[in-house]
Parts: sequence; structure tokens; C-alpha cells
Amino acid sequence: MPTYFLCINPMRLVFNCISFIILILTLNNNAVGQQYRKSGIQNYFKKINVEEGLSAANVNAVTKDSIGFIWIGTEYGLNRYDGYSIKVFKSSNLKNSISSNTIFDLTTDKNGDVWVATLVGLNKYQHKTEDFKFYNDPNSTNIYSDIEYDSLSNRIWVAANKGGVKYLDLTADKEALISSPLDIDPITIKVYENKLLVGTRDKGLFVFNKNTFEKIGIINPPLNSYILDIKVVNDDIWVA
Repeated sequence: MPTYFLCINPMRLVFNCISFIILILTLNNNAVGQQYRKSGIQNYFKKINVEEGLSAANVNAVTKDSIGFIWIGTEYGLNRYDGYSIKVFKSSNLKNSISSNTIFDLTTDKNGDVWVATLVGLNKYQHKTEDFKFYNDPNSTNIYSDIEYDSLSNRIWVAANKGGVKYLDLTADKEALISSPLDIDPITIKVYENKLLVGTRDKGLFVFNKNTFEKIGIINPPLNSYILDIKVVNDDIWVA
């Protein structure tokens, strides 16, 4: 089945020109294996599964903190891996436990703090106490599908399912909403050059800049397509 990608050249970032290509990957497994063997890169993968203590087999996000821990977000719990063993964090009745076991995304800030986007709001892991601070917005849905840290503004940006786009100002430590078109249902976001790229559910791609949203025109996009991911490679913006 073909995979669709969009490529945007930010040098023409009036966003009036988008190259749309379809990539069909037909790699020969034997040829790839020979390449790795020739370069000496093989058997470098270690499998971590439920037998090793992972809370669930379905992994949604992975990140590394400033201490060196690997954090693994699954559909049933948050996992911290130190290279030898796994510690699992799950929601409970205990004070300052994580707000939900369904983890959608993970990121870290300039202080190395771990931020967790869940089915029920945003959490920050606190290293000293090994618990979580919960950030809740009573005025909007708290299903956070994607988060991004903006080092320039020191903000955590959040894509809220059916709740628009919002951010947390880490300097003020206070969650604040920003206005977005009512018909935008964000799935994924990406901070790039003081702008925020927003991929939506069947509404296309938007850019948030200077407190306004602008839709980016796409040439011949697939019908009812979801923007699932955004990456920046060599100053080109790729959209899956």
C-alpha cells in the first residue's frame, strides 16, 4: 500500500508551493541485509517486551531524559528503562500518580524534565519525588495526542483532540489556551523556526504564526487524509 508524503520548502514559505510525491518503498531484504553486514552493523537491537517488564506491548512514544533514562509510553502505563530493568508508572488513587495509563506522546524540556501527553491531560514527571504534576484544563478536552517543546519560548505545545491547540508557559507554570479555528481537530504538531505546524484530522495542514492560523494549500491531496506526522529534514518539511 503506498505511503503519502508532502514536502514543503520553507524558503518559499509563503506556503504557496507544495511538492506532492508518492513514495512506494520496495526494498529488497537481502540487499539491505548485505549492506548492514558489510558495514558491520548487525544484531545491535535489543528487544524489550512484557517478559522483561514492559507494561504493554503497544508502544506509542519513546524519549530520553537528561539523566539517561529511556522513557517508553504505552497503551497501558509509562515505563522507565535504565538499561537493565524497567520501572512502571501507572495511574492509581495515590496522590500525584500519573493521570492516565494511556500514553500518547513524550518529550523533554531544557531542564531534562519529562512531559507526558495522556488520554487524561498533561503530566510532568518530578525526579526528586518520583511522581507527577498534573496540568488540567477544565474548559477543553484533555485528550492530548501530541506534545512539542519550544526551547525559544520555553513552552510546551499540545495538540488536544477536539480541543484545539494550547500551550503551557513553563516560565509562568500556567496553562493557557490559544485561539484556533473551531473546525480544526489537531493530531500532530511541530515547532519550526518560531512557527507551529499543525496537522489535522481531514482538514489539512496549518501554520500558527504571530497568533494567527493560516491554512497551507496542498496540491491534489488524498481525500479525507489525516496528517499523522511532521518532520523537518535539511530545511524541508515532510508531512505524512
